Amino acid sequence: PMIKFFRKIRQNLLSEGKTGKYLKYVIGEILLVIIGILIALQVNNFNEQRKENKINNDILLEIHNNLISDKTNLDQNLEIVKIYTESYNFFENNYNKLPTDTISKLLAKMHFLTNWNANLTGYSRFKENSTEGRIPDILRLSITEHYSYVLSETNTHSANSLTLGSLNRIRDYFVEYGFPITHNSNWIQKPKDSSLISQLVLQPKFLGLLRSHNYNWKIQERGYQKVIERIDDVLKELENYFDNNNIIIKKN
Repeated sequence: PMIKFFRKIRQNLLSEGKTGKYLKYVIGEILLVIIGILIALQVNNFNEQRKENKINNDILLEIHNNLISDKTNLDQNLEIVKIYTESYNFFENNYNKLPTDTISKLLAKMHFLTNWNANLTGYSRFKENSTEGRIPDILRLSITEHYSYVLSETNTHSANSLTLGSLNRIRDYFVEYGFPITHNSNWIQKPKDSSLISQLVLQPKFLGLLRSHNYNWKIQERGYQKVIERIDDVLKELENYFDNNNIIIKKN
């Protein structure tokens, strides 16, 4: 109907010989079409930007939840490290005068292994989607540097490997001295012959391994604490960004 209406106006102007008015009308009609196209493009760009912002914010929220989860797991591992350290310190100062039952319990507490790997689901999406220009450079850099650090083999992964290596050598002694254990187990039981416990703790190499293992635990503990510090820094940056952009943090 609208097309027929405008066509009728043009035909009337031509039939009446009003060429000047006709040209002005045509120019006006062209301008209206151009303005309509520009408005449509603007609306389309707005919708596309809104979609990109939603994807971007969802990624940042996922990274936030990943970091909260990582910190929780690291805190739990630090609790295990604390139990180990306290058990080792007590053992080192008293092993030559403790009853075999107590020694067995202490060795069991020192036998656990912690391991930690960062949750990378949000960061993987972050890398796959170009966020340049859509989030502040300082936040993008903070996220990138954090994950580069935790993925570096010179940090938490090497500490995990050291602790696992010394633990495996300790397990070999446990097996040799009759402790019921397998290399896939995180628990040991008291051997049937309790005199074997007394013999084991008199072995200089075994005591040296325990000291080495304790040292590796300390390296791992410092690594965990450093990662937690970095997580806190990134969480602070993320939460400032969320506050400034009225983004509600979705908790798992």
